[in-house]
Amino acid sequence: MSVVLIIVIGFMAGIFSGLFGIGGGIVMVPALILLAHFPLVKATGTSLAAILLPVGIFGVLAYYRARLIDVRASVLIATGLVISVVIGAWLAHSLPADIMRKLYALFCLYVSWTFIQPLDLVKKYFGGRKGTKERNGEMGENLTGTPTQGQTQEKKQAEIEDMGQGQAQTYAQTQAYTQSQSQSHSQAQTEPCPQLADGASTSTHTSSPNPRPHFLALVGVGLVAGIMSGMFGIGGGNIIVPFLILFLHYPPKRAIATSLGALLAPVGLPGVVYYYKAGTLDIKIAALLALGLLLGTVFGARINIKTSSRMVKLLYGLFLIFVAARFLFF
Repeated sequence: MSVVLIIVIGFMAGIFSGLFGIGGGIVMVPALILLAHFPLVKATGTSLAAILLPVGIFGVLAYYRARLIDVRASVLIATGLVISVVIGAWLAHSLPADIMRKLYALFCLYVSWTFIQPLDLVKKYFGGRKGTKERNGEMGENLTGTPTQGQTQEKKQAEIEDMGQGQAQTYAQTQAYTQSQSQSHSQAQTEPCPQLADGASTSTHTSSPNPRPHFLALVGVGLVAGIMSGMFGIGGGNIIVPFLILFLHYPPKRAIATSLGALLAPVGLPGVVYYYKAGTLDIKIAALLALGLLLGTVFGARINIKTSSRMVKLLYGLFLIFVAARFLFF
């Protein structure tokens, strides 16, 4: 396996890491299995070692400057990760993980469905087609006898020409006033609802711009993510981001930034030590993968910051389908 190919794998994993707030292992592990013919446990240990260094520091800095990262939550989640990652490494070496893999794949599919919301997309698609048909029908009515906008303007111009100078001036003033009132009414309809006096918007949202959940909830997310990280070498972002969005009501971008911040510290060190003692990690390959991660993470973070929240959720939902396929078939 060439050095360039290893770095490219790390670079692609880094883009996913910065874009989705994950460690990058979900890309590296299947790549090492398929391209380098690594056994699953060795690929997992090598991936966990590659994401041990703070390779996402540039992405975290980009999120910090954009004021998207929740530092408190990142620290608490990282605490849970450190505590439980060695448990996942022990399970990977001691217990058959086939059932856990399938359950995790089903979880990813569920979260993907929640993020993509395919039923809403279908309704929106057919609703858009219905609206297009209605507009086409209105155009057809114009063709059958109803005067078009251009014809109406020509008729008004002819009427003005028939008027005297005083009547024409009065008519023009009346039309100008009517047009201004129409524009004001239209603007009032399109403006967003104002916020209430206490700062809450009149529209309801499932997520808060700056949530502050209980510290035990955040540590608990880290504990679950640490076990999965140690078992599958995935860094834990695949657990952290969905949990923050679905259960702790974080906006997608803030959840991703906070996840990447939690993974910045060497939270996987206890698991890496366990894999190293068991002889199931390749330090040289891990170092090259880390180099690629370092280069790719900042690009992923920049893409995320410039992308709408709805698009981020859609992309992450599609990405989780790939994650589910990876755990079901590889």
